[in-house]
Amino acid sequence: MDWTSILTFATGALTALIPVIIANRFQAKEREKDRLEQRREAKIQTREKWIERDILKIMDSMEHLTTLMSEVENLSLRLIFVQNAKESSLLSTAEFTQELKVVYARVPVLTFESNRVLNIMANLVNSFEEPEINLSFKDFRSIGRAYSEQAIHNISSALISFGGEPVEQISTQNQRSQMSESAGKFQQALRNKLISLRET
Repeated sequence: MDWTSILTFATGALTALIPVIIANRFQAKEREKDRLEQRREAKIQTREKWIERDILKIMDSMEHLTTLMSEVENLSLRLIFVQNAKESSLLSTAEFTQELKVVYARVPVLTFESNRVLNIMANLVNSFEEPEINLSFKDFRSIGRAYSEQAIHNISSALISFGGEPVEQISTQNQRSQMSESAGKFQQALRNKLISLRET
């Protein structure tokens, strides 16, 4: 084999290999782009799943908070029932005192649990960068706290009045309806976010 044949063969081989090398490099870059895009999409999906989980946790917390508020309301009604039962001699002094102790012991537990649930909700809501959710939560929280404080004040006043002069009770009816309205707006904002996540 002479040098011309070797040179011709090498030139032909290089001519055939160069497009293959270029094509392989192009394919490698495309595969890398695809991998990066898949990673980016996986990160977005993971983030959306966490947001969805947080929204569902907030909604569960709202339900729990509503249960706590209802229990506070029920304590007020229980006190009225207990007072009427005592005045009608349906309860002995010992039974009456026991009922008051139960209510008295339950109030701080409900207060602590309500604040704990509100703090959990606040932490989750603050992780969103959604003005509608943040504003509707702030409104819900301020009305809910005012309602809770007034209801607990009424219970405390009722407990104090059993030992002496009656203390004026302030109706929480208006605050209760405001709280329901603000809870509805807050849930709607959360639902809108959830729907927008599921549409993507």
